[in-house]
Amino acid sequence: MELLPHKKEFPFISVLIAARNEEKNIANCLHHLLACEYPREKLEIWVADDASEDRTAQIVQEFSRHNPIIHLYKVNSQLGNARGKANALAHLARVAKGTYWYFTDADVQVNPHWLQGLLSIAQKSSQIGIVTGFTIPKGGNSWIEYMQGFDWFYMLSHIKWLSDIGIPVTSMGNNMLVLADAYRATGGYENLPFSLTEDYELFKHIVQKGYQYYNANHKSVLAYTLPIKGFFPLIQQRSRWFYGAIRLPIYMKLIMILYSLVFLGIGGLWLYSLWKGIISWIILLMLRLIIFVPQLYRLNQKRLIPAILMYDVYVILVYSSMVLAYIFSPTIEWKGRKYKEK
Repeated sequence: MELLPHKKEFPFISVLIAARNEEKNIANCLHHLLACEYPREKLEIWVADDASEDRTAQIVQEFSRHNPIIHLYKVNSQLGNARGKANALAHLARVAKGTYWYFTDADVQVNPHWLQGLLSIAQKSSQIGIVTGFTIPKGGNSWIEYMQGFDWFYMLSHIKWLSDIGIPVTSMGNNMLVLADAYRATGGYENLPFSLTEDYELFKHIVQKGYQYYNANHKSVLAYTLPIKGFFPLIQQRSRWFYGAIRLPIYMKLIMILYSLVFLGIGGLWLYSLWKGIISWIILLMLRLIIFVPQLYRLNQKRLIPAILMYDVYVILVYSSMVLAYIFSPTIEWKGRKYKEK
């Protein structure tokens, strides 16, 4: 992937961050953004303080005193249909001046090439409306936190493969570039149907407006996030994602069902014949190793290779719990707020 060669080719861009109670993370996020290789006169960073109950706003203000490209926006009203994170981003969209808008989260650490990497893809065509990079949870002190790294990688790899053959799936709102005109063409978050997965809702409507999309797994657009600490908070996060999954087009639901049938078939073989079950699992495991190990090396994520061996246990534990939580719990609690989307 080529990065932009000359300063005069850099357009003015905006980075948009919705932050609520992020005093532990926002400073690290801003440090990494400030380390990005991009002309300062062509960059602005907006942080929306979404009614934080901690020192998030004060920390951003301190950064802005020393770095005039950083701006704090205090969210104190609701715009149209938007709520929560979507509402904070809707406010920022009204003040952002960039030709391209970069979306990330307060708990994300981008690499120095992130801004240029996403931009070099977006500028390949004037019809590209949205570009998504890879984000991987990093660190963690438990098995469940470690496994989240490979889970995100596994999920984003499948999204990229489908994207590459022309099947639009979704974007990731913590590592995303959007053409400002494409966002405006949708009417913005205040006019979109409210969703707990606001990034998918925006992606869907940008594609419906005829814009192209791209999912990139190059290390220049790789970012790191923090793993969810604790099993039940993780299930809350995945239940929130499940709300987005059930709103996917019918063809995507069929793909997900067919994919699930592979695992059910292997499980049935274990019940029918222990040896056939073991052999089928070994074949599946070998295929994963052949496919994913080279990709993990290219992204410098060799630490996640052992997770391939344990992934099926993780999937059964987490995703069965997620489905049960969705069935029996009508609300999702996120960032101290409760939402209902059924």
